[in-house]
Amino acid sequence: MRDRRCQPSMTRAALPLLFTTSAGVCTALGLCLLGCGGGAANGGGAASTRFEVEVQVESDPGKPLAAAGIFSGSNELGRTGEDGRVRVALTGHNGDVIALRVHCPERFASPSKALSVTLLPLVGQGVVPQYRAQCQPLVRSLAVAVRAKGGANVPLKHMGREIARTDADGAAHALLEVAPAEQVTLVLDTSEPAHERLRPKNPEFTLVMPARDEVAVFDQTFTELAPPPKKAQPVARPLGPTRIAEQQR
Repeated sequence: MRDRRCQPSMTRAALPLLFTTSAGVCTALGLCLLGCGGGAANGGGAASTRFEVEVQVESDPGKPLAAAGIFSGSNELGRTGEDGRVRVALTGHNGDVIALRVHCPERFASPSKALSVTLLPLVGQGVVPQYRAQCQPLVRSLAVAVRAKGGANVPLKHMGREIARTDADGAAHALLEVAPAEQVTLVLDTSEPAHERLRPKNPEFTLVMPARDEVAVFDQTFTELAPPPKKAQPVARPLGPTRIAEQQR
């Protein structure tokens, strides 16, 4: 038997019946509408919608990073281009929140926290919500400029390995890759015989690498000890006549 309590064509005279409390009868007009399927508009059983978002990944502020993967669960949705951007498609309902994880390329640390993306309709023609993430470099560049006054042709060493040598004016340059927070010690090695009179001996330059690329100046002045005085040459004594002993007969 067809239920006429929720017919949209019911007459005004039938409306008071909607407020009865007998079993199986709607107690209010709003409940009756829900029973007729009015709740479908709130997403119950509604089909998923396609949404788009854009993710921008940088290594440092203003430095876009390519080849960073964007994942939803175990599914890769896309990778950033040379501009550090990628547009990905998501499905769901308006207002849903989806977690997107960023997998950084080699030599970069992936964020420990996922992006929390809220699905929203487009706000304009071709305009999509944008999200940002950072992949911090696992190593940083350390550029070292050496100014060694009075120290020509002196090797610059890092961990016992020569990485540069000063020129005739005492200048040298070196480039190192160092992990953030790592301590770096550089030495101007004066152990060669040609530098044995340079003072100080084997001066060092030490720094703790910050979480950014860095330029450092190793400024050192050498003095040279005076050469030791030459030893006087012994004077040869002239040889006089030699007496020859008379042979015994």
